[in-house]
Amino acid sequence: MSLKGDFLCNYFSLDTNYFTNPTNPENHDRYLQILHDECNRETALINDLLDLQRLEAGADIIDLQTLPLQEWLPPIVEAFQERARSCQQTLQLDLSPHLPPLISDPPNLERIVTELLTNACKYTPPEGVIVVTVRPRASVSLPGISNGVTIAVCNTGVEIPAAELSRVFEKFYRITSSDRWKRGGTGLGLALVQKLVEQLGGSIWVESRAMQTTFTVELPMLQAQEEQAQS
Repeated sequence: MSLKGDFLCNYFSLDTNYFTNPTNPENHDRYLQILHDECNRETALINDLLDLQRLEAGADIIDLQTLPLQEWLPPIVEAFQERARSCQQTLQLDLSPHLPPLISDPPNLERIVTELLTNACKYTPPEGVIVVTVRPRASVSLPGISNGVTIAVCNTGVEIPAAELSRVFEKFYRITSSDRWKRGGTGLGLALVQKLVEQLGGSIWVESRAMQTTFTVELPMLQAQEEQAQS
């Protein structure tokens, strides 16, 4: 049986006597909710571990497709609007009108964006602002020509200590004192993002100052991506 299957079988076999002979019916629903939440958390951890293992082993298959970001990205960001509103946060998308099509792997790029938005929503306080900015990246050798895309996710109201910036992409590293919504997580989200970005031939870094934190992803444009697909 798979790692996930073994875990779920063992998890749901715990304390089955409680459900057939509950000693405190008033706590029955609360107990079920705790069990459900813990099961979801552990399942997410296993999924993230398996995904990270595939990425580190180079076993993840890339399916390159042409993505018009002006059409592809807004629905992904829109999916986070209700979560942001429920936390009294403002979520904005700032898309350049001059973005050329990007050849990339849609599921992996979506995972990158959603992980960064999940992270931003988790650490942004009420009345805070989250902005997703997408711009063409100018070529150094050919002025006026774009050779890549920059995606930045910035949130206000939180600042990562300088001493911890170099560790945010480490596996299982979390700044627990800043998780104001107490949503927890697997501690693998940013490690996965870094591996996914590298797999797409890009780079990622984080900057944090003046109560504002920005994760920036740079991805190569068409020609570089085509060469990578043919190699």
